Amino acid sequence: MKIVCVPVAEDLGLRSPVFDGFASAPVFLLVDSATFACRGIPNSAERRKERGCDPCGELEDTPVDLLIVSLIEPDALGRLAKLGVPVHGGARGTAADALAAYLGGRLGPLHAERERTDDPGSGTGNGN
Repeated sequence: MKIVCVPVAEDLGLRSPVFDGFASAPVFLLVDSATFACRGIPNSAERRKERGCDPCGELEDTPVDLLIVSLIEPDALGRLAKLGVPVHGGARGTAADALAAYLGGRLGPLHAERERTDDPGSGTGNGN
């Protein structure tokens, strides 16, 4: 069993429309991959973003094995990578469509850019 998270526009179970983005998604839909049981977590960070709230914090206390998104902000992708949550992008349609696309191998993994530690000008790395 895996818990898959899909940012959605509203909680309609597997019929929920995938939201174009992560940080501003109104709801995070959690889907049990074995039973397809769903539950929505309201993205309170989206409602309070002017105070600097972090949507990744909404998921820190929730076991999530995989995030499926349409698009995601680079800083959120980096934060999720640090939490060990793999992210696959390019989802469209409903949550059910997104799960089918992932299971069919049609959604590619997204990777956070890593900071370079071998910058020749930094005095670290090869030959410096």
